[in-house]
Amino acid sequence: MLTRSCAQLLLIAATLALVGLTLACGGGSPSAPNQRATAPARGAQPVVLAISPSRGSTILATPVLITGTGFQPGATVTLDGFATDVVVVSSTAITATAAVHTAGTIDVVVTNPVGQSGKLPGGFTYEIPAPGPRPTITGLSARVGSMKGGTPLVLTGSGFSAGAVLMFDGVPTRVNIHDGDFYWFTRAHPAGQVDVVVTNPDGQSDRLAGGYTFVFPGSLDINGQWEGRAGEHWDFVFRFTVENDTVTSASCDRSAEIRFSSPPSTNTGEFLAAERGVTLLTGEFFSPAYALGEIDMAPCTRTRWEAWKR
Repeated sequence: MLTRSCAQLLLIAATLALVGLTLACGGGSPSAPNQRATAPARGAQPVVLAISPSRGSTILATPVLITGTGFQPGATVTLDGFATDVVVVSSTAITATAAVHTAGTIDVVVTNPVGQSGKLPGGFTYEIPAPGPRPTITGLSARVGSMKGGTPLVLTGSGFSAGAVLMFDGVPTRVNIHDGDFYWFTRAHPAGQVDVVVTNPDGQSDRLAGGYTFVFPGSLDINGQWEGRAGEHWDFVFRFTVENDTVTSASCDRSAEIRFSSPPSTNTGEFLAAERGVTLLTGEFFSPAYALGEIDMAPCTRTRWEAWKR
């Protein structure tokens, strides 16, 4: 029998490696399949199920919500190019802004950082808007609020068309719409004035220049009588009083009013009222007329409250 050289064996070994076998240089039989390193897990393939709204204007950026499965932090969104303000809310939801685009139907693509992508073919359509009424802003429920955000706002007006976009300090803001009015909560923001702008899909808009001002929460004018609701189902009437920037008294439902022996200050926008070492009331002011917190005063025991200045 001829003896193969080590070099010949290595050549044969290289060939065998293609089919997952190895051969020792000193001779012998092919070994078991080679245990190769396993590539790192890539996670689930993203699947794009829907986008809402599914239509947008050719002249106006449109906030959208993309739903599906397998979305990973850092995922990108493309709508025939790119999308801005992409936020991966969860593995099943992404918010973004569809940039201005020419008329037509395009694919919606979500790509995870590892390179896997999912597509909703023809998921979004850009349309040339038909001319409509001019929007007019008639009111804003609060003009001042805390830098910490959390202030509920209601924008009223007329001529707001379906698909109108609210710009708050130049940023498209997602709102709830009820009876034609816009409802939303402010986010944390540096002190100063910001514009409120409503733009209809046809490009017509109205602006409330410097319409809202963010301030240090301790500077809010909160003195006066407050009233609201408390309880898991908001079934108790709750009242409290602020005098000289301190919370002096409070009552819940039909219980007797409690006057605090050491009224808590509200200089930071927050307060804690306690008696004999027991915390009875905590809260935070978000605007001169809105506050919320927690209460532990019978019958409102260890529950939440929300109130407005009368």
